[in-house]
Amino acid sequence: MRRKKLNDDIEIEIEPKEQNQPVSQRRLKKFYAEKQNLILIGAGVLIIVVIFLFSGIAGKDKSAEVLVQLEKNLAAMEQKIATLEAEQKNLTSGPVKSLTERVEMLEKRPTEKPKPVVSTKAQTTPLAKRYHEVRIGDTLAGIAKRYGLSVDELRRMNKLSPKTTLTVGQKLIVGSGGKN
Repeated sequence: MRRKKLNDDIEIEIEPKEQNQPVSQRRLKKFYAEKQNLILIGAGVLIIVVIFLFSGIAGKDKSAEVLVQLEKNLAAMEQKIATLEAEQKNLTSGPVKSLTERVEMLEKRPTEKPKPVVSTKAQTTPLAKRYHEVRIGDTLAGIAKRYGLSVDELRRMNKLSPKTTLTVGQKLIVGSGGKN
């Protein structure tokens, strides 16, 4: 039951709807709820027992065969593990060890200073220019990409405006030095 204060002096008791029912109906509902839980638990246990009985009856004939098959599989797995362990032992004592020794020797060896790389561009004359002859399907973007240029650089080198269209056979400067 709950109590509710209407004011400082008056307090009333409020009964939930269930408690408005007669005592016999409340007891009856409680009894049925408890019995229903017991029936469900009993049915679950009965189902489990039946499953175990059927699996035991059906499994007796095949259990020996299954056991033999499991033993064969286990023996095969043991053999494979032994083989893998032997291979691992050979690897750690054989080539892997010698590779480790080689790496250590290379690390200890004094390093030589690299020789300066002579650029082929430095050897060419700045006056020699590279050209590209425009073919069918060529675009400024494709030509620029081919020679490692941006489209703006290609336009600037050839004094082309953004509205200029390419014509087949036209020669474009794509750099200085080297062959086309």
